[in-house]
Amino acid sequence: MKELTRAEAQVMRALWKLNGAFVKDLQSQMKGNKLAYNTISTQIRTLVVKGYVQFEKHGKSHKYIPIVSKEEYLKFFISNTITNYFDDSAYNLLEFIVKGKKTDLNELDDMIKLLRWKKKN
Repeated sequence: MKELTRAEAQVMRALWKLNGAFVKDLQSQMKGNKLAYNTISTQIRTLVVKGYVQFEKHGKSHKYIPIVSKEEYLKFFISNTITNYFDDSAYNLLEFIVKGKKTDLNELDDMIKLLRWKKKN
């Protein structure tokens, strides 16, 4: 599995949300940073080559369906991030998150509960 570019990730998020779509559906799904039809089409072709997406022919159009689930990709992405940026240590990642300025105290409490649950199970 290869890491997604920013544009590919944007297309995949829309595709995961719709669980399969035509390019025009993906374009209408993208709010804010809307990509051009041709840009989405190019990204989709790349995602097919990378093995993230397959397609079904519908006349002259193609419906694109994700092969890789969001959860599968997130596991891969987080694992690579921990390996490449946090010395292969989940603790270092957690430390980075906890010391971050944007970490809410309620989130920290929830993290503690989650860690306690994980330790029990």
